[in-house]
Amino acid sequence: MNMFHPLTGLKIPVPTHGGRDIKVGLIRKMIRDLGISREEWNSL
Repeated sequence: MNMFHPLTGLKIPVPTHGGRDIKVGLIRKMIRDLGISREEWNSL
């Protein structure tokens, strides 16, 4: 699965990890890579 930022067009992959939860550090990196705020992430 990929996340897509509609304003920048940036796409980043979202790992599925075999159904396990994604760790907080990886989520933070994804938020930084997308260039969005935590509030924007939470509203997805």
